Amino acid sequence: MKKTANEVKKTIKGHFPKLKYIWLLDRGYTLPTVSELEDMIKERLESPATQKLWALMKANDDDYDCDDFTIQLRAMIKARRPKWPVPECIGILNEGIVETVHSRFLCDTQGGLKIIEGEDGSVLEPNIADYEPFAVWG
Repeated sequence: MKKTANEVKKTIKGHFPKLKYIWLLDRGYTLPTVSELEDMIKERLESPATQKLWALMKANDDDYDCDDFTIQLRAMIKARRPKWPVPECIGILNEGIVETVHSRFLCDTQGGLKIIEGEDGSVLEPNIADYEPFAVWG
C-alpha cells in the first residue's frame, strides 16, 4: 500500500491535532504491515552489530537516552526500508506527576499509525494518553 506525503501527514495530524510542526522529506511512501514493522524492529534490536554498538555507546556515555536510541533504531530501519514512513518526533511524555520531553518515532502502517519507543522497540498505539508530539520530521 502506498501513500503520498500529504496523506501520511493527514494521518499523523488526525491522531495529534495539536501537532505544530511536521516535515516529511519524501513525496511518497510504502506502508508496511504491523508485523513487518515488528519483525524489522526485532531483527534490528537482536542483531549482533546493534548489540555491540549500543553496548559501546552506553559504556562511553552514561547520558545515552531516548533521543540516542530513537535516532539509531530509526536510522537502521530507514537504511533497510527507505520508503517506509518512519519520521522521528519529539514531544511531551506524561509520567504521572512529571511531564518530560521525550523522543520517539512514528510509522504509518497498513494497520494504522504506530508510535515506536526507541529505547526498547515497543510498538504503541497513538491513542495512549501519555505522549503528545509537538514536532515530527524525517
